[in-house]
Amino acid sequence: MDFVLTIDYGHTAQDLYGLERKDGTFLCYFQQRTNDDPFIRVGEQDMTAHVDFRAWPLSARRRDST
Repeated sequence: MDFVLTIDYGHTAQDLYGLERKDGTFLCYFQQRTNDDPFIRVGEQDMTAHVDFRAWPLSARRRDST
């Protein structure tokens, strides 16, 4: 059985790859502040990245057809 579990952040490609995200979507959170360096505060900050929700069903269809 194949399944995908998603939690929190994602968009469609149209929103995800817009100019406002030209540096990507990876962010770290520490005490309600953000940064993009996963190597500071190791083990003390949350890390997240937005994903392309539209890509999953498309890749599943390609996998089923092979």
